[in-house]
Amino acid sequence: RALIQGIGFAGKTVYLTGDISKLRELELKDAARIFVIEELSRDYRDDVELVGLGRVPIRVGGVGVFYRRFFDDAHDHFHNICAEHAPKSEGGQDWPDAHARVEGPAAHELERLFRAVWHKETGRWFESVAPAHYAPGPSAVRVVGNHEILKRFVIREGYVNALRAARTEVAIANSYFIPDWRIRRALTQAARRGVSVRVLVPGRSDIKSVWYAMRSTYASLLSRGVRIFEWQGNMMHAKAVVVDRTWCAVGSYNLDHRSLQHNLEANLQTQDLAFAAELASSFEAGVKGAHEVTQDEWARRPAHERALEQFFSSFDYFF
Repeated sequence: RALIQGIGFAGKTVYLTGDISKLRELELKDAARIFVIEELSRDYRDDVELVGLGRVPIRVGGVGVFYRRFFDDAHDHFHNICAEHAPKSEGGQDWPDAHARVEGPAAHELERLFRAVWHKETGRWFESVAPAHYAPGPSAVRVVGNHEILKRFVIREGYVNALRAARTEVAIANSYFIPDWRIRRALTQAARRGVSVRVLVPGRSDIKSVWYAMRSTYASLLSRGVRIFEWQGNMMHAKAVVVDRTWCAVGSYNLDHRSLQHNLEANLQTQDLAFAAELASSFEAGVKGAHEVTQDEWARRPAHERALEQFFSSFDYFF
């Protein structure tokens, strides 16, 4: 709903990453140009034509790019987005998630990142129609993307630096939590300094193998003072972190090897106190609906679960 409302405010150009099959022509009427980076869902496969390295959904009148690097043609990932996040009253699965709306220079930087990726994937360039200068808003926001080789680890470094600077508390909500050794070390070092480190993860996952690989990290973290909570509702899909209720980040970045090594991701980082407080409040509400995993409980888990965790953790590079 927030996405559709945002499109309604668009005067000239709309940039989308994802499936647009649920957006009616009426909802796009204010947009002069529509650019879509997406894995084309089955709703479009009978109505597309190849254009260079990209594909064009003719019925929408825009231009689309198929990310062969990230999804194969049989993978219908983006088609599921609407169904996963829509309320149950609308036939969806009502997955909890976290998103942000930005205006001003940060929105311009997101547009620049979109155009850079577009050019990289298609070899075609288009100019921005947005104003060249924006009046700065009240909050400093950093847009971080890992679309360039030299910036592949820049989102992870933001996490590590914030965790190293933590003094009182760290709150992380992450849907596919398989942190690499640098994130794990930063978390455990923060806990050793007396920082309250809490991690909220799904109690059930849409990808069972990833869920077992995720749980293989619990023992070492729990033994070093990191508290882990498993959300008990529908699949929790948020990717957010709040440090000391002053620095926070939200976006598409999972703390796993796919986001670190393979996927195209973008995060917003800010020290806006109001936004950090809102994210922290959402985290606290999530913890109330979660089950805390304790060391004693974890030590008593069945042998077959240990075996599955060990088996799938050996494939964590692909997760």
